[in-house]
Order: sequence, then structure tokens, then C-alpha cells
Amino acid sequence: MLTQLFNNTKARENIKAIAIGEFKDIEDIDMLNEVILEKATELNILVCNGFKITHNKIKDTIPIGVKADFDTKNGIIKLTEPYVI
Repeated sequence: MLTQLFNNTKARENIKAIAIGEFKDIEDIDMLNEVILEKATELNILVCNGFKITHNKIKDTIPIGVKADFDTKNGIIKLTEPYVI
């Protein structure tokens, strides 16, 4: 799924940063982190992981297309415009 996203021209042109959620039942997290870091470096974008934006029971919801400030140093995403969930 990540490969499809990164191969999408429109996504590549518009992506500014990547917020990675928690992964459940993944066998090789190091390989996944390596792929994400490689793509982030290639696209010259920021990446931060560990967000509760998953399919797990306890999760946060981030609406698609809403403008936000992404503080990768502190791991904070702040939505900066009105939205409806």
C-alpha cells in the first residue's frame, strides 16, 4: 500500500510529511521503518511514527484533506481548519 501511494504522481507532488500509525502484528518493523525512511528521504519530506491512527480499538481520527501543523520533533499534529468527522 505504501508503494502504491509513493508511486502515485499526484500524491508525490503534494505530500509534505508522513504521520505513521502504530502497526499491529508486524514481523519485521525494522524493514518497514527502513522503507519509510528511504521514501521520506527520496521525497525530501518529514516523517514521524507512533501515532494512534490505526485500526486498533483505541485510535485517533485525522480527516483527509484538512490542513494541519505537523510538529515532528514533539510528535504533535494540530488541525488548523474546521472539519467534520
